Amino acid sequence: MANEEQKDYWNGDAGRRWAEEDAVMSRLLEPVSNKLMDHAQLSGYRQALDIGCGGGSQSLALAQRLGSRAQVLGIDISEPLLGLAHSKKAHRSEDCADLDFLLADAAVHTFEQNRFDLLFSRFGVMFFEDPIAAFTNLRTACKPGATLAFCCWQAMPLNDWLRIPIDC
Repeated sequence: MANEEQKDYWNGDAGRRWAEEDAVMSRLLEPVSNKLMDHAQLSGYRQALDIGCGGGSQSLALAQRLGSRAQVLGIDISEPLLGLAHSKKAHRSEDCADLDFLLADAAVHTFEQNRFDLLFSRFGVMFFEDPIAAFTNLRTACKPGATLAFCCWQAMPLNDWLRIPIDC
């Protein structure tokens, strides 16, 4: 889908349904977020961007792991999901990073240059219409030596958990 189609999708009925099921989806995807954060070896990062933050659960988990000396900005195109994300700021503990959220398309948003030392995404970057242009844009927001940590699904034939139920 093109970016405009993605915006329509995530701000329409599908986005509202995802928002309604956010608690369930957060629990289901928490192991993936935890593995991704473990893989990223989060020690020392101070400015993190959570791309495609959705309802904000992984942004909050990232903020908790980074600690009080850090800042996390979650970015998403879905107003229904960001409404939930904003409510999660109230769940921050004292030793948690500052947490904020932005309604914007990470692929084309004009970021402050050299701001982030960590770009993080659990299934957000896979929706870019033009990945090369999107990652080029995101690169401008990175400090020298920044880390990119993301996960995304492979094609359906390579995902047994999707393919097997459909094939049966």
